[in-house]
Amino acid sequence: MATLDVGTGPPFSKDRSNDSLEPPTTPPHSTAGSTHGAPIRDRKQSGGGRGDGFKDVLEDQLGEDDLVDVLSEVIDIAAKWKPLGLALRLKFADLNDIALNNKANPIECLKDILLAWLQQKYNFNRFGPPSWKVLCQAIYNPVGGNDPGLAGKIADSHSVTSHIPSATVPIAALKKSIKELEEIFLKV
Repeated sequence: MATLDVGTGPPFSKDRSNDSLEPPTTPPHSTAGSTHGAPIRDRKQSGGGRGDGFKDVLEDQLGEDDLVDVLSEVIDIAAKWKPLGLALRLKFADLNDIALNNKANPIECLKDILLAWLQQKYNFNRFGPPSWKVLCQAIYNPVGGNDPGLAGKIADSHSVTSHIPSATVPIAALKKSIKELEEIFLKV
């Protein structure tokens, strides 16, 4: 039986009412005021992650046509394909099938988990459709890619503001427009 190495990181709450991929601010076994085993700080507060929780990352739905773009962003963590697949909410049995079908080749396995995710072969009604935001959260997560740096880089590349075309207007045109507006308002 294969084992899954999910790396180290803060434990997750057993409470399933909040299926967030964010780690808790304190481990479930810690007690308030205890000097033994100080509480684990949330990655968002510790500088090891993003304080905004990826709020500005594009949530537009991704599909099969986006496979090459998504793969090119995450190829560096191909060795973590199985934990990433879990963080993307793919079923463990499907991940095992992908490993068998690809003879555990990390790049091929990564490609197949991303394709399965983009094809919504998971409970997308519960966890939402594939998006850059969901991918960033999965990569940031200790159970997934456990790579806050890569998650931040992808978030910056696919933020709402990075996709707004910049409008450059010559200063002379602005001055002319302001003068025209002043004339209109002064006539009233």
